[in-house]
Amino acid sequence: MLSNQRDGVTIQPEVKEILKEETDFSFSQPNRLETEEIKLFDISRIYKRVLVIEDDITQSPFIEDMLLEINPEVDIEWEVDGKIAINRIMKAQFGSDQSAFDLIISDIELEGELSGVDVFNFSLQITPQTKFLLVSGHGLNKLQKDYFKNLAPLEYLQKPINITKFLKTVSAAIS
Repeated sequence: MLSNQRDGVTIQPEVKEILKEETDFSFSQPNRLETEEIKLFDISRIYKRVLVIEDDITQSPFIEDMLLEINPEVDIEWEVDGKIAINRIMKAQFGSDQSAFDLIISDIELEGELSGVDVFNFSLQITPQTKFLLVSGHGLNKLQKDYFKNLAPLEYLQKPINITKFLKTVSAAIS
């Protein structure tokens, strides 16, 4: 797939077009001193940062409880829209705090123009070190037909989420 590159960041044209009008992210890079200070901060960071992208608010208490059970110090941020989530990922990676997410959990079917798969693909390009977990009420066969073709996500859980599988899958990323 063709992509555009700006300041060393590769962005798929269709995602760039969707984000063009609604994003407030700047592609400016920090100076050397800021980068060194940020690296020192990241090394000493003891909490983990998680972004949950879910448009069904009934899932929030369950997901939050499970994340806090794994790591009571986890910093959980929430989004319901794929475009806003991508903007938040960009700010976390390249913004003033430069504290990328350790884990992103996303429903596949979201409100708005972008799906969780779009966010997943974008995240792989921008923050390949970030663990990504896709969640859906649909079975993997339907998802492969509709979204993944011959590719499967790195991690996938089907709703209703099995507590044991969730804890096992997420523990390594945030504990």
